[in-house]
Amino acid sequence: MEVDVDTRCTILNYLKLIKKRASGELMTVAKWMREFVAKHPQYKQDSVITDKISYDLFKKFDRIGKGEEQCPELFVTS
Repeated sequence: MEVDVDTRCTILNYLKLIKKRASGELMTVAKWMREFVAKHPQYKQDSVITDKISYDLFKKFDRIGKGEEQCPELFVTS
């Protein structure tokens, strides 16, 4: 396929991400969210997601999205 170098690099990085998620080397977002909730101090193993748990989860997403916090469980690093 004929594409410019930047596009080719982007595609290859995306394929690398998919491969690592499919192999289990990286977590899917769903698995990461389940683990976050399960480890939260307020979670009582009762399938109830409190407002505090939800708030903390979305704050974490926000910090990761803004680059203020790293999350190597979800993303390919080099």
